[in-house]
Amino acid sequence: MLASYSVQTLSLFMALAMAGPVPDPAPDAIPGPTLSTVATNNIVIPNAVEVPVKIQYYKDYGCKSYNVEFTITSGNCWNYGYIGTHSANAVGWPDKDGSASLICTYFSSKDCQGANHEVYRDVCVSDLTRFESIVCDYYP
Repeated sequence: MLASYSVQTLSLFMALAMAGPVPDPAPDAIPGPTLSTVATNNIVIPNAVEVPVKIQYYKDYGCKSYNVEFTITSGNCWNYGYIGTHSANAVGWPDKDGSASLICTYFSSKDCQGANHEVYRDVCVSDLTRFESIVCDYYP
């Protein structure tokens, strides 16, 4: 019985030594914006062209302290709320430094509903209590 006991003890020690602490799971990628399923015919301005638009959300109220960046397609309502966001602006689109026009409307609720603020080009928006959705229209 003694030999059997020592083999069991060794087996237990080996199992404990090999198990070790369970590592934390890898952090999930930050989920990106989702296309709203609500029709935005009353929001989108006719004759706009569909292009990628890079948006940045900030932790402060002056578009200085970066929080997160994501890309949307103009002409559609996009839902994207991110914790700790107090200001936002568009930072990239085709022909940004040229004559292209970009008009973005930021909303405090999903599906481009609720309080909103419309801005031209890369103007900082900081007067909404939440940033939950956005629609941009681009004119080359």
